[in-house]
Amino acid sequence: AHLLYNRAVVNANREQGLVGANSTQRAQQTDAETPTERALEWTHHPWKATPLKMIALWIINLGITAIVYFSFPEKLFALLAFLVLFGSTMSIYLPIRYRFTPEGVTVFFLGVPSFRPWKHYHQAYVHENGVFLTSMPRPSRLDPFRGHFLKYAGNREAVVNYVRRFISKKG
Repeated sequence: AHLLYNRAVVNANREQGLVGANSTQRAQQTDAETPTERALEWTHHPWKATPLKMIALWIINLGITAIVYFSFPEKLFALLAFLVLFGSTMSIYLPIRYRFTPEGVTVFFLGVPSFRPWKHYHQAYVHENGVFLTSMPRPSRLDPFRGHFLKYAGNREAVVNYVRRFISKKG
C-alpha cells in the first residue's frame, strides 16, 4: 500500500511538472522569470552573526537583574526587571525572517508577519551589516523611527540589488 501511495504521489508531481520529464520545462520557466518576479527570503540569526555580543548582553541583563534582586526586599521586582530587560532586547536574540516580493517587504518576528509595500519606502541606505529602508522622502532625524533595518545573512549583494529595483533614491 505504501508503494502504491508513493507511485500516486510521483505521478501527481509529474503531472504538475515537479519531477520527471517536465522538470526541465519547470527549470526553464523558472530561469525565464525576471529576477523581480522571484521572492527573496532569508533569516538573520543574531547568535550566529555575533555570538560574543550576545553573550555579553546576556551577562549584562543577568547582572542588572541580580542587582535588582539584591537591592529590593520584594523579589518580584527582580522578576519584573528580568522580563522588561529580556522583553525589550529579544529582537536582538531571536532570529528574524525577511521576504522580498514584487509587492513589498515582509518581516517575520516571532512568527508574526509585518508587511509594507514598496511604495511605502522612499529611500534605502546601504550599510555594512544591512540595508535601511525609510518612508521619509528626504533624510531626516526621524529616519530611525520611520523605517526598517534589514540585516544581511551572507546575501548582501542579492538584498541590495533587489532593493535597488524598487527604490529609486539610495543613500
